[in-house]
Order: sequence, then structure tokens, then C-alpha cells
Amino acid sequence: MNDDVKALHRALGYAPESLVELKPGPQAFGLDLQESAPGVPPVEIPPLDEEGAQLLEDVFEQDPEHVVERFRSLWDRSLTAPQVGHAIRRARAMLSRPERAIEFFGANEDLEAAISSLPPEYTFEGMDLASCPIDPGNTMFETVADAARWVIMTGPFVAHSTLARLAPLRRHDAPTYRSRFVYQLPEPSKDGPLDIALLADFGTGLYHSRYIARQLERRAFPYAIHLGDVYYAGRESEFAQYFKRELRPILSRTKLFTLAGNHERYSLNEPFFRYVDERRQAAPLIQEQEGSYFCLRSERFQIVGIDTQYFGSFRYKNPELLNWAESMLDEGRRSGRVNILLSPDEPYTYGSKGTTDLFKDLRRILVQRRLVDLWFWGNTHYCALFGATKALPFIGSCIGHGGYPYERERPGKPTPAPLLFLETKGRFPDWTRIRPDRGNNGYCVLRLKADGNVELRYIDWMAHERCITRLEPTPSGLAVKSLNVI
Repeated sequence: MNDDVKALHRALGYAPESLVELKPGPQAFGLDLQESAPGVPPVEIPPLDEEGAQLLEDVFEQDPEHVVERFRSLWDRSLTAPQVGHAIRRARAMLSRPERAIEFFGANEDLEAAISSLPPEYTFEGMDLASCPIDPGNTMFETVADAARWVIMTGPFVAHSTLARLAPLRRHDAPTYRSRFVYQLPEPSKDGPLDIALLADFGTGLYHSRYIARQLERRAFPYAIHLGDVYYAGRESEFAQYFKRELRPILSRTKLFTLAGNHERYSLNEPFFRYVDERRQAAPLIQEQEGSYFCLRSERFQIVGIDTQYFGSFRYKNPELLNWAESMLDEGRRSGRVNILLSPDEPYTYGSKGTTDLFKDLRRILVQRRLVDLWFWGNTHYCALFGATKALPFIGSCIGHGGYPYERERPGKPTPAPLLFLETKGRFPDWTRIRPDRGNNGYCVLRLKADGNVELRYIDWMAHERCITRLEPTPSGLAVKSLNVI
């Protein structure tokens, strides 16, 4: 790979210098893999070079359906073959003229900055442009505006279905793990509830993600849980740039748990598990997580995080993991706990009447045994709260709006469950006229109370509360006690 292409990669945001002592590894499919030490599986696959782009274009010409489907699962589900073909050709042209491409990206950023400047009177709680600049014109990770970069950054994972095996799954019943992946959750008291920050699709390093991280630090939540996805492809360098750096300040006080989404899977889950180990080794009394799934348990509540990527992407049909999840939830139900399920992927999507294969995998747990009261997920990029139905007997919430620059949502689309709240605001207040096409990023605070009630507070990246919902236990599960959309 020549120096001009490496310079283009850096201009696009790829920072291999963030890796610690990585050295060139074996060749596979014409790609320079990286490994951290002899015998360690590949953890860093660099972006495409011109040769790789030509290979990807050849694969697309031979089997466009395969390439489009791969990009849909990694990039955006609405992609069409013409869109993908154009993006591949554009990426190859840029890689063949890296110096011109760098000039193009620079000029485009200058233009976007000129038309998206912040008004002097714009401000919000915690805003600090000196230490955390806001760059509204940044189009990184956007489905259409960033199409060529998506191809360059993720192309190696699309041209080849499998580069290597996933990192070995850590199993709860292995002798190494005395916890069995079950960890004690503090009991809420009458004097104070237990607040848990929930976020998903956070790993972009963009300014709105950084301001969310600052809220987590400022509010010092006892727990924070990320439901997966570090972009573009869960590389070691992307973890370092877009995830570890932002969350490092909270690790001394906040117990962080993470799930592995489909983007982590493209890097074989190696950086994901490495980060789990790094946290635990640095602060073993605080950072408890050991595997890719877990159960947090108190007398009144239980939070079960599952791995919906290891045995088939967006699925949960492995008998061992199914048995573990069912046993955890069954024990919670028999003990009178509120059962809260977390997953990287969704049972259904706003905009569609149907359910997913993941929901079908869990049908026995969800419908026949009604073991789940409340389910949070990410992966799909929006924020919404859904009510329960006979066919979907749990309250559901998508919080896939943590960091991904998603397209602004609108009401009126089909939905399989009653829509209680949908984030329809733009990333900036409408009066600013800045980026009205982008949705409002944020996270959810799960508040557990001593009386068994649950409160959900949806908060945006500017620290504005958007919705407050109070749920109370009933013989048939959680019921909505009050709903206040702000």
C-alpha cells in the first residue's frame, strides 16, 4: 500500500497509529492483516486500497446480490444495487487518485462548515466548544453523504464473507468464570433509585457521541450499558478512537457493560473481548464483565443482556445460549423480579408490521412463557418506545440513536406495536436551520425504584429530557402508569 493511499485513509479518519505495537501479519485474500503478537488472531484489517477496490468491483459484477446484501447488513438496509455499484466505482476512483480525493474531502468539509455554522446564541447545558468542538457539517458515517468512505472502510469485509473465525465464545459455565456471568445489582432504596444509562450505536466519536459521554461522566451513573456497534467495523483502532477514548473518564466510578453488535463481529469480536479484559484488569472491583452476555440481578429487578451475533448474525438459536437466557428469565419470574432484556438487535422495526427472525428464535421465551417485561435494543437507527400487545407481550424500546447520524424520523409509519414515543426532533433545534435532515441523538436512563416501579427517561445529546415514562408491575407484566413527551 503506497504512502498516498495511507494518507487518504488518514484523511478519512483511519488512525492505525492508535494501535499499540501492532505489526504486519499474514496475508489473506490480498489484505495486509495485523496481529498484536505471534499466534494472536487478526484484529486489524485496514481499509481498501486500489487493488482491493478493483477486487470488490469484480465481485460485485459477478454477484451483485451477494455484495448488496452484505452492505445492507453492515451499512444500511435500504441500499439498492445501483447505489452500491456507484459507491464502489466512486471509491475505486478516489483510491486511484488519492491526492485529488484528499483535496475533494477537504473542500467538501469546508463547504459543509460554511453552510452549517452555529448561531452565536445557540447553547445548552455542558456545551464547551474549546474542549469539544461541534462540527455540524461533518457527514462521516451518513448513509448517502459518506457512501464512498463506507465502501473504502468496510469493503474488505464485504468482498470476503469470512476472513477468519470469530474469537472463541466465552461460556458462562467454564471453570474460569466463577460468576457464571451473573453479577449482583444494588437494591434500590426508598432514599434513592438506581439509575442505569442505556445507549446503543454509540461508537462513532462524533461530537454528539462525545457530549453524551460527558453527560455520563458528569452524572456519574453507577451503571452504563452499551448495546453494541462501534463503527465502521469494530476494528481495534476504531475502538480506540470512537469508544475507549470517550468512555475512559467514567470507568473509575461507573460499571460499564457492553454487548457485541454486528459491526464488532466483522473484526471477529477480538477488539471487543480485548476491551472487556482491559477494563476488568484495570479496575477488577468495578469492571465486572467477563463475556459477551450477562445477568445483573437484585431482589426486585433482573437485567439480562444476550449475544445475538455470535451464532448467526441477528439470531439467537444456539441451544446453550437459549437455555441460559430462559433459565435466567425463568428464575427472575419465579422470584417476582421485573425481567429486563437487552440485545444488540431488534424483535421488530418501526416502519414495518412484521417481526424479525430474532423474535421468532425467542418466541417461546417471549410469547409462550411471557418471561420478558421490558426489552431494549439497538442496531436500527432511531429512538422509540412501544407498548405491549397480546402478540408482543412486553414493552419495547429501540435506542439505536446514540452516535449514528441517522435520518430524521417522522410519525405515521406502520408499526407492529403501539407507538408511545418516537423521537422526531432534529439534531439541532429547528430555529437554527442546521442539519434538519438528521435525527436527534441521545440515550435512555433506566431508573429502578424500591417499590418495583420503573421509570424511563429519554435524554438527548444536549441534555434535554425528551420523554419520561413511568411503568408499574402488574400480574400480567409492566404497565404504563404515565407518559410525558416533552
